Amino acid sequence: MAGKRDLRSKVASFFELPGDVIMDVARISLVGDLELLIENHRGVAEYRQDRVVLGVPRGKVAITGDALSISSISPDQVLILGKIRSVQYLD
Repeated sequence: MAGKRDLRSKVASFFELPGDVIMDVARISLVGDLELLIENHRGVAEYRQDRVVLGVPRGKVAITGDALSISSISPDQVLILGKIRSVQYLD
């Protein structure tokens, strides 16, 4: 697996492409503590007001906070709103 990752990284660098495009990883954008956008997700694994867990290409991402809600979801991205306290990668 590491060999594939190295090759993808070199291709991305050579063609000056963003790493997330070639390497099949999630792109996470956090705006303050109120808004979180995750691109390249694999679906919702858990959804509560204090915790949202999303599948990503290499595991899961857990978002904890208060009054969390999924504002929008599409096959490409998920927008989570609320008081975000932490973002954690899970195996």
